[in-house]
Amino acid sequence: MGTATLCIGHSPTGRKGDIEDVVVSSAYRGRGLGRGLMEHIVAYARAELSPILLHLTSHPTRVAANRLYQAIGFQPYQTNVYKLPL
Repeated sequence: MGTATLCIGHSPTGRKGDIEDVVVSSAYRGRGLGRGLMEHIVAYARAELSPILLHLTSHPTRVAANRLYQAIGFQPYQTNVYKLPL
């Protein structure tokens, strides 16, 4: 029905968590599953990994996803994103 991944890393500036691949099957969208996945990750990180800084990225065209992330408390962060496919 859905999945989400939390990748944890440690750096000199502190613990960081990247939330990736938040996906809900089209047949199950609109039922709160994405919110449930995100709330579970946030609750787990708060209880088991704190202090931690959570990051995620989402394409601007994913309007519903971006609205959900902001409703949960994530704040937009302006940065340059670079990639190097090898």
